[in-house]
Amino acid sequence: MDKTPPQQLLPVELYSHIFAFVEDDQDLCRLSLVSRLFYQESTPPLYHTVDLSIRENRIYYFGPTIRDNPGLALHVRVMTLTLWYFSMSVLEDLVGDILAATHNLRVLTIDSSPRDFKDFAGITRNCQFRLYTFHNHAIDLTDHLRFLEAQPNITNWTLTVPHQDRSVHLLDTHLPNVVTMSVDATVLRAFTTPRPVKQLSIFYDYDYSDEGPELEHSIPLEVFRETLVTFSWDRTLSYSDVGGPVAIASIADQAPYLKHLFLIDLPGDSDEPVDHQSFHVLLRPLSLFKDLETFAYAPAKDDTDSFWWNVCSLEGPPKVAEALFAAQPTLHLVTFQTCDSENLDSTLHEVCYSRSPDGEVREEPASTLTFDSWRELW
Repeated sequence: MDKTPPQQLLPVELYSHIFAFVEDDQDLCRLSLVSRLFYQESTPPLYHTVDLSIRENRIYYFGPTIRDNPGLALHVRVMTLTLWYFSMSVLEDLVGDILAATHNLRVLTIDSSPRDFKDFAGITRNCQFRLYTFHNHAIDLTDHLRFLEAQPNITNWTLTVPHQDRSVHLLDTHLPNVVTMSVDATVLRAFTTPRPVKQLSIFYDYDYSDEGPELEHSIPLEVFRETLVTFSWDRTLSYSDVGGPVAIASIADQAPYLKHLFLIDLPGDSDEPVDHQSFHVLLRPLSLFKDLETFAYAPAKDDTDSFWWNVCSLEGPPKVAEALFAAQPTLHLVTFQTCDSENLDSTLHEVCYSRSPDGEVREEPASTLTFDSWRELW
């Protein structure tokens, strides 16, 4: 007796939507082996995000796979890669082949590595993809200028490698559409003309902070002041001796219409008095902003000498929040670090407070505003 073929219960196009909810790659691989239909519909989500930085052999497996099946590379939209320390030079060529095959890549992250690319511009010369996001933790700005010129669609750019060559500047053809930017402070020296940056995050590399002493006390925001909405400034590894109040005032002077400010301050001075006067001095420059809506503040990481802990302990977080709101009438959301006791290591946490239009101050879930929220605020 002939077997009746199984009845198809769902339209084919629905399978891809269902498989998109499968988070585990191993589960997707198992589904792809069930049938030809499952293979076709599970392949796009399976190859959508590719992480080649976890193990070196992933690159060696992935390269030949897309070489033999070039259609698979067209599904890749998000990719992370790195060069391994003990890699042979052939690995860089393999990375170049992978990048050249992923025509629809939109998000690329290059993780830090003890190895440097010998010729990043060379291995990316034939790439056809158009990136929207490029997170670079490995390649100096000078070594990927040509790449940036070929990627005018980048709107989200990260560069954690310090920029040491003061003679190299970005042309108008480099990053013309960048909106969100997270960079080492020294990278700002490369900008001489405006960009449509709305969200900016600045930090320091301890080993290179003395490369730009002029960037320790104040960040040059003039080229972004017409568009800048959100600014995050992590001063933990800065060599500056200029405290938070002066830093905030310098921001207000350059970008008075800033809406969202995130500040991680310098390490405290153990000889500095931990009194309320320091707190009031910090509050004063907040009034210089014209339309500041959000403010987040924290002492430097691992700083146990800051006046902040004393103020939070004596006043309590609600009173601290009220003082912040009183300093700037336009504020409606604040976040800051506090502690429940003298043991900072075990009790340090963030608290968030909002102010309603009628002036009521109330605590919000800590997740409402964190120090990573700067990417989400416009």
